[in-house]
Order: sequence, then structure tokens, then C-alpha cells
Amino acid sequence: MIRKLVSTVILLALGAAAMYWALGHYIVVTADKRLIVPKATMTLTDTYVDIKDWTPDDFKKHEALTQALIDNDHEDLVLKTAGQSILDAVKEKAGELLKKKSDEK
Repeated sequence: MIRKLVSTVILLALGAAAMYWALGHYIVVTADKRLIVPKATMTLTDTYVDIKDWTPDDFKKHEALTQALIDNDHEDLVLKTAGQSILDAVKEKAGELLKKKSDEK
């Protein structure tokens, strides 16, 4: 009986510690790596975030995460990810224009 009680208390303490840690950190997944970035405020919002396919609008919608990345010297991720989506859109548009030009001939 005491053994079950002690086990339950230990499991609850471990769960509480994990939740406390999750409240204070972002886990950010990029195309190259995973990062753990501290949050400015304790919240469960955006605890696990995959930013591989994010656009500049996505970074605007998640201002706290964007600011945390910048504050922790990961501003290159914001620029690289957002810039890559813009570059991909430009390449796609250029491809469409070139195809249209070649179809006209």
C-alpha cells in the first residue's frame, strides 16, 4: 500500500516537472535540426513547433516564438525559413512564366 502511494507521488512529481519544463520552453523543428528555446512567459502555446514550411505570415502570427528565436540568437532561422518560402514562390512564378512563353512559340 505504501509502495503504491510512493510510486504515485513520484510519478505525479515527474509529470509536474515535465509540465513545468514544457511551460517554459519551445521545441522548434527546422529542416536541419531541433532546438530548445526558452519562452519569455509560461504558457503551453507553441510548445512544439515545426517551422520547416512557415511563411513570413506564420512568423507574424506567432510573435512570441519569433521574438524568442531572435532573442536567443536564432534570427537566421526566421530569415532563412521565411526567405526560402518567398524564394520558392518566386521560382514557381518564374517557371510558370517561362512555360507560358515556351507554349506561345
